[in-house]
Amino acid sequence: MRLGLLGPVEYWHDDQPLPLGPPMQRAVLAVLALDTGRVVSVERLVEALWGEDPPPRPQGMIQTYISRLRALFRPVGVGITRRGGGYALDVPPTEVDAHVFRQRVAVARAAGDRVGLRAALDLWRGEPLSDVPDSELVDRARAGLVEERLTALEICLDLELDAGLHREALAELSTLAGAHPLREEPLRLLMLALYRGGRQAEALERYDEARRLLADELGLEPSAALAALQGQILRGEGTPPAAPAPVEARSVPRLLPYDVPDFTGRSAEVARLGALAARSATTVVISAIDGMAGVGKTATAVHVAHSLAGRFPDGQLFIDLHGFTAGRTPVAPGAALASLLRALGVPDAQIPTELDERAALWRDELADRRVLVVLDNAANAAQVRPLIPGTKGSLVLITSRRRLATVDGAVPVSLDVLSEEDAHALFVGIVGDRARAEPGATAEVLGLCGCLPLALRIAAARLAHRDRWTVAHLAERLRAERHRLAEFAVDDQDVSAVFQLSYADLVPEQQRLFRLLGTHPGPDVDVYAAAALAGVQHRVAEDLLDGLVDAHLLTQRTAGRYTMHDLLRFYAADLAGTAERHDALTRLFDHYRYTASRAMDVYDTQDAHRRPPVPPSGSPTPELADGAAAVVWLDAERANLMAVAGHAAAHGWLEHTADLSLLLTRYLDTGSHYLEAETLHRLALGGTDQAKRGKSLSFLGITCWRRGRYAEAYEHFRLSMIIAGEVGDRSSEGNVLNNMGVVLVRLGRYDEAIAHHERAMVIAREVGEPVAEARNLSNIAIVHKRLGRYPEALREQRAALEIFRRVGSRTAEGITLQNLANLCRILKRYPEALIHYGRSLEIALEYGDRGGEANALDGVGMVHLEQGRLDQALDHFTRGLELAREVGERYQEMNLLNGLGETLSASGEHRRALLRFDAAHAIASELGERAEQARAHRGLGHAHRALGETEDARLNLKEALALYTELGVPEVQAVREALRDL
Repeated sequence: MRLGLLGPVEYWHDDQPLPLGPPMQRAVLAVLALDTGRVVSVERLVEALWGEDPPPRPQGMIQTYISRLRALFRPVGVGITRRGGGYALDVPPTEVDAHVFRQRVAVARAAGDRVGLRAALDLWRGEPLSDVPDSELVDRARAGLVEERLTALEICLDLELDAGLHREALAELSTLAGAHPLREEPLRLLMLALYRGGRQAEALERYDEARRLLADELGLEPSAALAALQGQILRGEGTPPAAPAPVEARSVPRLLPYDVPDFTGRSAEVARLGALAARSATTVVISAIDGMAGVGKTATAVHVAHSLAGRFPDGQLFIDLHGFTAGRTPVAPGAALASLLRALGVPDAQIPTELDERAALWRDELADRRVLVVLDNAANAAQVRPLIPGTKGSLVLITSRRRLATVDGAVPVSLDVLSEEDAHALFVGIVGDRARAEPGATAEVLGLCGCLPLALRIAAARLAHRDRWTVAHLAERLRAERHRLAEFAVDDQDVSAVFQLSYADLVPEQQRLFRLLGTHPGPDVDVYAAAALAGVQHRVAEDLLDGLVDAHLLTQRTAGRYTMHDLLRFYAADLAGTAERHDALTRLFDHYRYTASRAMDVYDTQDAHRRPPVPPSGSPTPELADGAAAVVWLDAERANLMAVAGHAAAHGWLEHTADLSLLLTRYLDTGSHYLEAETLHRLALGGTDQAKRGKSLSFLGITCWRRGRYAEAYEHFRLSMIIAGEVGDRSSEGNVLNNMGVVLVRLGRYDEAIAHHERAMVIAREVGEPVAEARNLSNIAIVHKRLGRYPEALREQRAALEIFRRVGSRTAEGITLQNLANLCRILKRYPEALIHYGRSLEIALEYGDRGGEANALDGVGMVHLEQGRLDQALDHFTRGLELAREVGERYQEMNLLNGLGETLSASGEHRRALLRFDAAHAIASELGERAEQARAHRGLGHAHRALGETEDARLNLKEALALYTELGVPEVQAVREALRDL
């Protein structure tokens, strides 16, 4: 296993990445891993997550994150131990990259080993903890890690200069000194490298620039050691002075990706953007950087952002909007705002659900800050408008392949290909002396590449890794393989020759896999999918993939997963013939369908009879030994499965889309992946198999009910029922009746709901489906509970629970335990209720059921509330609300808001309670949930009465009474008494 902190927080087991959950959960893991093996206090974890402004009862939220991490790590043998007043992560330091980095640096530094230092520096994957929300503690940790890297890099470069590698170090030193203009050690090393390279005048010029900057910014003169070096260079003395001790400087960490060390050219654009930034003190400055793919938009924006970082002390933010990422849906503005707000430290629970409210909160958060925001890879103006700050002091850099002329106030900066001079500098910087020795051939290569940065880098990399090639040989090969491809053309220059050259240098088996990878509709590929595409064995596919990575035609961003740049993907796909493409995609779609079927068989054993039979794919598949392994595979492949379903539906593989709809429904529903579920089931409706269409309609109905769209859900169920009757599918007919009954309960139509469940139960017994029978028993019990028929409800819930346990349906057991716990709570049997809630929570954590987790927290909160433990109740409701909002469970959000309102009222905080009841009522009205509308009105009435607002109290209690009377539930009597008291 490996745990990575030097970049995004990542965890690999057997070369497979594990999903680590939301940012706050990753933050907990990161803080534990920084002190792995040692106890980290709860107080320190709270400080890391929320700084000086924690939510109420943050310890409970920490417990939730720890519980989820334990469930995640349990299958791979990693523990998190509670010791004293904190937690310890039981992982050896040798498996955490930050600790390995420190150990390697210490050993290499003691031995003066520059190669060892480089090996240590290679562990870095980007900005440390880059996907962890900012807080003062996290910022300090991140700053410390960045400082350690800078110090190690300075020592390494110093050793490389001592070894005579001054020419090789120049580009890296120039970038380092530019990024840290007030740090003297990079400047000293740069002056030394220039001086030793015969560039005395440039070395002195750098010193003069630094002296002026120090005087202007700090009113200081350069150190004595730096001045001594300047004097030595002026005198032309051959032996440089000894290196002074590094100057301590605290680096402020931000979210920008690394600036490429050999960034070249764009001086006019960089200067223009720098001049624009100077206006940010009086207005919001927006610049939209556009240009063709591969022209260097992101590199330019990131380079400029790094150079201007010092002017924006309150943060530099970066987000990839995936406007033009193959296989990815562009990031919705609301999702982008949520990510940006989390980056500013806003807790998930405080992020509104509506786009307008999120945008307003974003503008409010930035009102007193000076920040630099990079919005990368934007699809259109509509995507970025809500992300623009509203007050002066900030700079926004937007990159897009489109010109965003309708972003008001944006200053356009269009990037063309590099000038010949800059293209030459970039190429020579990578290739070195061979390019300088062949100026004519170098110029021809630049022309054949069209001065496009991406093409130049690929061509230069090919040459740099082949010592026996000359530049002329490279030019000859480019010239011979040149052909036209519109997507890669720049005016009359065709850069596809670069790709063709890389392609031609592959062995035939690699060429074939490269072509086929271009046809893959998803964002990335693992070894098994590649093997299916090519129709080869796992080991062969792995070797071929490694060869493509070595040829710079694939990128391995995480262990075992590969991705291809957009331009290369388009180029590769164009090479594949029609028959070859069709056969490969058929193998690929068969592989995903069959592996999904195997995953669901271990994830959800009880509903196997409802899933379609799927023939083996004939290609290798991953080991899926248990439900935890299945969840890891399903989570990793979810985006690919969705892309496959969409491509299959649009291009003639309708059966595969229909089967994926039926296979994945339980996983998508349990994991609260409602958007993907709705998209998938709608795609499946285009299939020709009537029976499968009927089932997809039913699953679409379930997704709509989860999202609170009850009328729409009921209509889908109605249509599904018609199809089930037409095809004679009694099992599906019973299943749909059960679903209709659940929706009718939500709508307060209790008698109709019982009738539907009783009909469904008759069918379940008829076709011999005990799980379906138990589901209906449990749902009938819920209706009895609402109507105050508690003995009947207890009897039927226990009967359902017995069936679920007998057949081994764990997820259904967890839901039924919650229902049983709710009954015990109403009957004041609190110890029994807490036992049932605890067991249901364990099952929810085991299966990654975040909605079930929120339900359990709601129930435990109600127990604490009814027993007068108000702090504990507030803690559980707050944690549950955070979860419900995170997964989009509107129904549960409504329940938890009502619970919070009742708790605050009981605590005497009636004004705050009113806000929670109002929010709950708004959701209940939107969903048509009359019972929760009544509950909110009742809470509002009691809060207004406590505040002396008698008329408002009377109006709300009357509304509650009308709704409860209409529903025919026991709460009627209590509300009548409250009205009489008024």
